[in-house]
Amino acid sequence: MEYETYDECVVAAENEGSARQIHPHEDVFHSDGSWWSSGNNGNVYREGCDVWPYPAEVKVKLIGTSSAEPAGTVICASYNAG
Repeated sequence: MEYETYDECVVAAENEGSARQIHPHEDVFHSDGSWWSSGNNGNVYREGCDVWPYPAEVKVKLIGTSSAEPAGTVICASYNAG
């Protein structure tokens, strides 16, 4: 286990490809091949990607269906604080 990283999350997504594009942290999004963060101050900056793999490396598994949460929602995430 590496510290200061996410290792799992459960998300609501319309399909496998969309699920891969969701970062466990609510302010981080994927665009132009990189993770970006909108941060608390409204500035957009490049996330270092050292806390979550690139979308192509994310393992996705369907565990069920629900209409309770909108697509793009992180239901829960596991972060290994150090």
